[in-house]
This record gives sequence, C-alpha cells and structure tokens, in this order.
Amino acid sequence: MKILSEKIGVIFSKIIPSPNAWTTISLFFAAFGFWSLLKNNLLIGLILFLIAGLFDKVDGLVARTLKKETPLGAFLDGVIDRYVETFLFLGLFLYVSQAKADFSLMDCFWFFLLIFGSLMTPFIKAYADHRKLITDPDKLDKMKGFFSRAIRLGLIYFGMLFSLFYPDSLMSFIIVIAILSNLAVLQRIRLAIKLI
Repeated sequence: MKILSEKIGVIFSKIIPSPNAWTTISLFFAAFGFWSLLKNNLLIGLILFLIAGLFDKVDGLVARTLKKETPLGAFLDGVIDRYVETFLFLGLFLYVSQAKADFSLMDCFWFFLLIFGSLMTPFIKAYADHRKLITDPDKLDKMKGFFSRAIRLGLIYFGMLFSLFYPDSLMSFIIVIAILSNLAVLQRIRLAIKLI
C-alpha cells in the first residue's frame, strides 16, 4: 500500500508539482458537486465529490513525494476540508428538500445536527491545542474519535449511491450519520478532559 501511495505521489507531482494546488482543485470539484446536487443530479454530484476526495488525498502524497510538507499546507488542507464537507452537506440538504415530498422542519434539524457534528469534531482537538488544555503531542494524537472524517464521508457516499436505487433511504443515512457525528464530538470532549 505504501509503495502504491508513493507511485501515485510521483505521478501527480509530475502533473502539478504543488500540493496546495491539488488542495485547491479539490475545492473546485466540491463546488461543482454542490451545483449538481442543487440541480437534482445525485449521481454526478456523487462522482464530483468522490473526485474531490481523491484530490484531497493527492495533495498529501505530492507533499511527501516532493518533501514539501509545511504548516501552511496542513492549515489550508484542514480549512478546505471543512469547505468541502459544508458544500456536500448543504448540497444534500437542497437536494433532499426538493426530492422529498414531505420534507419537514425535523429534516432540517437533522441536517443542522449533521453539519454541526462534522464541524465540531475536528474543532474540539484544535481548540484543546489552541487553548493549551493539552500540550503533549502524544496526548493530542490520542484525541481521535471513533467516527472519523473518512468514515463519515464514506458512509455519506455509500448512502448517496444506495439512494440512487432506493431514493427514500438517503434521509435515514443522514440521521444515522448526524447522531454518530455528535456522539464523536462528545467522545472527544470526554477524552480532552480525561487527558488533562
């Protein structure tokens, strides 16, 4: 797996030798994915967000290949990750609100909970570090929640794919992911207090 990652890093570093450029490209694909969902095209939206996710991984591989790993690159990657997720969740909100005949205030609540949980999960760790609540890097590394971003997005993408065949199922995925995301937030808060 490591050898494959290195080869991918070499290939993409020859196309565009800038990790930050690949990070930015992922944002553009996410923006087009948002537009596709707004236009009720779930399949194209899914494909575009998957491509955005691919390029989000490519930036790190290119950075390691070219030995260009920098604090600025890590900062931009984290910020754009939040934009990509927000594009995805707002796009799904607009898609479901148009596709679901009985879309209700309760559905809005679940989407709010989903966005809140997805943004708060990384914030807890970053804020614990920023406020010097936890200064030991090893302890900070232990603040990984059980429901990581990769798992969260993977489940969302699976839900989008599944709903192409069973349209009414998408909201169920949203509810489950919203609950798990916020449980992950509570877990990280507990870990932060425990690791002081």
